[in-house]
Formats: sequence, structure tokens, C-alpha cells
Amino acid sequence: MKQLLMFLLTCFVFHSAYAICKIKVRTAKVSVGENSLKYIIHDDGSWSGLTIDLTKALLEEAGCQYTFHPMPWKRALADLEDGHIDMMMNFSFNKDREKFAYYIGPMDEEKMILIVQKKSNYQINSLEDFKKIPVKFSFERGAYLGKVFDNKLKTDPEFKKKFSQFSGGDITNYERLALGRMGGFIADKYEVAIHLKKFPQLIVHPFTINHDWVYWGISRKSVSAETILKLYQAYIRLKDKKSLEQIVHQYAKLQ
Repeated sequence: MKQLLMFLLTCFVFHSAYAICKIKVRTAKVSVGENSLKYIIHDDGSWSGLTIDLTKALLEEAGCQYTFHPMPWKRALADLEDGHIDMMMNFSFNKDREKFAYYIGPMDEEKMILIVQKKSNYQINSLEDFKKIPVKFSFERGAYLGKVFDNKLKTDPEFKKKFSQFSGGDITNYERLALGRMGGFIADKYEVAIHLKKFPQLIVHPFTINHDWVYWGISRKSVSAETILKLYQAYIRLKDKKSLEQIVHQYAKLQ
């Protein structure tokens, strides 16, 4: 009888620990047919893509259940801080975010690039050069584009005037840029390959905005210390097996 009670208690504890690990993950807002290599939504509502597959690998290795929730980046930051969502992907490190998020990773490298018209011929070799160009550029609201870019936005009003911000996905930016309604916009390297095939008049400018590691950001408010430990241990196991590298290499071939 004592052994049976111990067995049932063990099962209860295991089940409770598993039930706790239910993760709500923010994903980009994309429609079927408006995919990138990072975020692909299928007709049946399922998700795949580089970022999605890396995250699935982590959560499944940790034994966590998960759901994906499309939303704009800036809203997701607020929801992560408030504990309304549990995880964000492609999460750049900065001290402000560290106040409300744990970091696990890195999950991948992020390269933020500039998309322009082929005929533009912009001479950009530094951030300072943006101030010399008589057009405006765009980037996603709430995006962190590196310490240097962020500092220049905060301290250089003339530089800040050269940029507008958009919410949600950036598919309309390709259309707007193709029509000459902006000078260019900033996007993730993995986001552009498919779209540029549809807009042959657009190209990637050789100047790189930012190149850095990105992580999974986990809400300090909604995710328990026990779950954080499970996720961290799962990440170590995946790294040891080189499982994450294999996923990255798979998608790198598709660029």
C-alpha cells in the first residue's frame, strides 16, 4: 500500500509539473501566402519556419505544451512584461528588457538589412549617412536594432526624423517601396528572400543595420522558476546534440 501511494504521488507531481509548462508564444502576424523563412502559416492553421521550428524543438525537448499567438511586436513586448504571453522569439538583448524577461539561448543570429529600390543608388556606409538622404525609411515599431542604432535614435533628433515605424507584418512595405512611397525599410535577412522574388525592382542594400545574437525572451511574471530551469536544461541538451544547428542549416539552404 505504501509503495502504491508513493507511485501515485510521483505520478501526481510529474503531471502537475508538466501541466504547469504551458507556454503562450508570440509569433509574427502573417497570412497564408505572405510567408518568410522564419514564419510560415499553413491552410490548416499550423505553423512552421526557422523561428517556429527552433522554438518547437526547445519546447518539446522541455516537455512543454505550447500555442502560437500572432500579434505586433510592440504589443507583444507589453504583454510579455505583463505576463499575458510567456515567450517571444528572436529577442534581442538589452538591459531594459532584462527587467521583465529571462533570456535563453542564443537561438540564432539576426542580421537586420536595408531594402531599397534598385535605382536608388544611396551611398550609405554609416548610420550618419541616412541624414544626407532626402527620403524617409521605416522599421517595425518596438524593434531593437542594436545599441548603436538605438542610441542614435535617442540622442540625434535629425537622425530620428529619417525614420517612421510600422506595426505588424511588413508585406505592405514592399508594395509601398515598389511604388516609391518611401526610401527603404529595415527587415530581417531571413524575411526578405521570398518577398524579393515578387518585387524584382527591390534589392538589399550592402550596408548592414545590425548583426547580433537573438534569444528566447521568457516572461518573468508568468513563467515559474521551475519551468525556466526545464527550458534551460532542454536548450543545453539540444546544443549538445547540435539539433538547433541542423534546423538553421536546413533553412539556410533555402535562402
